[in-house]
Amino acid sequence: MTDEELLQHYAKGNSEGMTELYLRLKRGLYSYIYNRVRDTNLAEDIMQDVWSKLIMETDRIAEFVDDDVLQFSLRAYVYRMAGNRVTDYYRVSGRMQALGDEEDYLVSTSPDPAQSLQDREFAYCLERRMRPLRLKLHEAFWLTRDESMTYQQAALVLGVAKETVKDWVKQVLKAIRPCREEYEYDGS
Repeated sequence: MTDEELLQHYAKGNSEGMTELYLRLKRGLYSYIYNRVRDTNLAEDIMQDVWSKLIMETDRIAEFVDDDVLQFSLRAYVYRMAGNRVTDYYRVSGRMQALGDEEDYLVSTSPDPAQSLQDREFAYCLERRMRPLRLKLHEAFWLTRDESMTYQQAALVLGVAKETVKDWVKQVLKAIRPCREEYEYDGS
């Protein structure tokens, strides 16, 4: 069953639809929010706000799903809501500039100690290569790779054209190519 179908089931009174939808989206959505705010409590608060808004607006959102003209992606819609909520937080707190300055937020600076030396070296190489890239490039890459979103879904989340997302992902892949070649990383 698709995310959109689960939302429709919830709109028709089946609470299990929302429970299943939450279980599907919670990990990735929380990671997306946390990577932008770097604060556990704040990430949880924003996650709760987004989920509450989704529940309150279920009937209205379900109409988008029923519209045959729209190619509506609930996942992209929810991520866009989360991104907007993070932006609102930075705007209200007067820290709007901080969001744009933290461009290395997607690459961990402290890899898991259990990883092999080669994995750690590969992670450091990625960090060095990705740090100078703009925040939106990180997001496009993360959404299409870690969240397995299509270019179209990522474009909806980021508020840009599908071709822009493709271009940004290509830029990231080009930037990290030397790491992939040096460590013979195959993507697994």
